Amino acid sequence: MTKIKAILTDLDGTLYRCPKYEAEIKRLTLEIVSEKLGVSVEEAQHRLTEARKICVTLTRSIEYVGVSRHYFYDELSKRLRYTELLKPDPKIAEFLRQLRSMGYKVAIITNSGRPHALGTMGALKIPLDAVDALITSSEVEPKTSPKPYLRGLELLGVPAKETVYMGDRVEDEVKPAKELGMITVLVSNQEVVSPWVDYVIDSPFKLLEVLKKLEAC
Repeated sequence: MTKIKAILTDLDGTLYRCPKYEAEIKRLTLEIVSEKLGVSVEEAQHRLTEARKICVTLTRSIEYVGVSRHYFYDELSKRLRYTELLKPDPKIAEFLRQLRSMGYKVAIITNSGRPHALGTMGALKIPLDAVDALITSSEVEPKTSPKPYLRGLELLGVPAKETVYMGDRVEDEVKPAKELGMITVLVSNQEVVSPWVDYVIDSPFKLLEVLKKLEAC
């Protein structure tokens, strides 16, 4: 089997989970969209719900209803109380550094805009130097487009077949990675059987066990 040289990982919902934080982001999302479009919060929710049936991801849905993702994430980063809602989790940075010390190149790929991604990482105490690259929707089109994955491969200098992608949503992000030829790992507490998913783990830290299996092949 081809030797694995790189890890591409999602951020939100994959490296950490915080229901309180997710709820506040949802509230602010409706607030920002309703203000920008000049509609009620209820109407904003309806439009986003319908958009997600077509666009799958939140970021693409926001643009579908007429709000620039760049504007949205700039506004979100101004309003969200990162350090009040998220507790530092040193294990995440330690895990990412461990992967790199093992010889893997590591990149975070997120649909968040850079200001929001940096706010989240800052609250969790994940410094930029814990990874080799950070790819956000401020630089490239968001998932489900292949562009952020391709950008990650370009920055790390590795081909898809030598890369593992780890995420928490099958259709939104794991499927595009698999279509590009990556080995895919889904972080989920449920059993998932899908042609797009090679491995299912209930904690991102169990990626180390998957890598051991892959190296043993």
